[in-house]
Amino acid sequence: MYDRLIAAGYFPKELPPTFNTDSYAAWLVGPGSAGSVIPGEKTVTKPSAHNLAQAGTLRRRLGIPNPIAAHHASRVVATHWGTIVAHLKVSQIAKSTPVLPIASSGTVGQRAILPAIALGGLPAARARTRSLGRYLLHADVARCYASIYTHSIPWALHSKPWAKANKSGGAGNDLDLVLRNGQDQQTLGLPIGPDWSFVAAECILASVDQILTTKCGVVRGYRFMDDYELSFPSHDQAQNAIGVLQEALAEFELALNPVKTRILELPCEHEAAWVAELRSFEFRTSSQGQANDLLRYFDRCYELAKDNPNAHVLQYGVSRLASVSIDASNWPLYQSLLTQASLAEPKTFRPYLSLLQVLQTKGFPIDLDSLEEAIQLQITRHAPLGHASEVAWSLWAALAFKLPIGVKAAAEVSRMDDVTVALLALHCQAAKQVPSGLDTTFWEQFLDAEELRRSRWLLSYESVVKGWLTPTNDHIKDDPFFAALRAANVSFYDPTRLTLTHAPVVKPPTGGGTSISLAS
Repeated sequence: MYDRLIAAGYFPKELPPTFNTDSYAAWLVGPGSAGSVIPGEKTVTKPSAHNLAQAGTLRRRLGIPNPIAAHHASRVVATHWGTIVAHLKVSQIAKSTPVLPIASSGTVGQRAILPAIALGGLPAARARTRSLGRYLLHADVARCYASIYTHSIPWALHSKPWAKANKSGGAGNDLDLVLRNGQDQQTLGLPIGPDWSFVAAECILASVDQILTTKCGVVRGYRFMDDYELSFPSHDQAQNAIGVLQEALAEFELALNPVKTRILELPCEHEAAWVAELRSFEFRTSSQGQANDLLRYFDRCYELAKDNPNAHVLQYGVSRLASVSIDASNWPLYQSLLTQASLAEPKTFRPYLSLLQVLQTKGFPIDLDSLEEAIQLQITRHAPLGHASEVAWSLWAALAFKLPIGVKAAAEVSRMDDVTVALLALHCQAAKQVPSGLDTTFWEQFLDAEELRRSRWLLSYESVVKGWLTPTNDHIKDDPFFAALRAANVSFYDPTRLTLTHAPVVKPPTGGGTSISLAS
């Protein structure tokens, strides 16, 4: 389990596929003396941050922990997995309980730890929840990962009295220690992305569930991640449950999101109307009929996106097209419509690229001029705003389709303080896809031994290992751990991974729907 957590549960799944941890996992469990050079669990490091696009105007801050922190967090979770599993059983309503995937059914890109029920299984749970209720309570934990207090982990796993009497030892204290030290000793918040953060959050929320069901009696409903959906015979019971849930969350320094917490009278729709509409949209097979349908479909997507600004309407709409057989005569129109959608909604860019790669393998000609222009627009629009995920995926697209980065885009990228953007840009330059060159002055200041434990550790190590930046002094050799990584050819960036081998799952809004994934 330990090596799987490093190989498939470490880096956030939202990063471009060039970022991976396979060689690090192989080194940790391989022959040799890796254990002798890994600093102890009290070593303080700071994760890299990556700014991720969300629906509407929201952003999410992902965390890329230092490999020292990743080792210790994975080790603690693997060592105490039995205790963790036993504790998770206290929740009678959790549908996102962490489980280990069955190895024989593994797929490319599958995480080390998964929720017990995938998104596609929620409609049945939703129907059961609503079948005998009169009022539906939908509740959401406010900024769940960012609000978690690491000291509350031992509270959840062992109880507050135990934690007060035992300041060290046990699964909770061990996990609290390595998570704090992996984020510069901060006690507030967990890095979003690694599987061990998912496990820690579920441990806490399982205890919240236990308090809720104990005080409310039999509860009909479920929790998936930080979303609750519960049904009650009366409005008063639903209102009382809000109070109980608030108190239970407060026990662990968490709170409800007042904007997303509401009581609805049943029956109500199982899924958002726009999801059903887009999923059932039919495309004719005749050339002209299909062309008209494509125009109508995208027009409708834009209308629905305006009406639902905080939902992934365009991302879902583009992903749904993976199952449509496009007439060859409509391909130019099709790509133009996809390109427009990808520029209108940042979360659409990845499924757009996946579709292009799939269709390219099927013989459809890609308008590379149009794609190149879209990439330049994405970069020049989002780089000044610090929107790292849009810029990172644009640079990855340039690499995947062998397209140049223009002068203005190169200048904007050179000013960005994001390790993933920097490495992708340096890769583009090494591949001779940046004719004007990059100004690497800003990034070069992080090529020192101290930064190997700080937030630009990935850039400080990987850019030098790849030979893309040259430090004034060889700072890696001065750090025994990172020197050992380099000697073992450990890398966290693989320039050959330029194909989307699996597609992102698109999560419909709360209320239902089946997840859609792009065919590969």
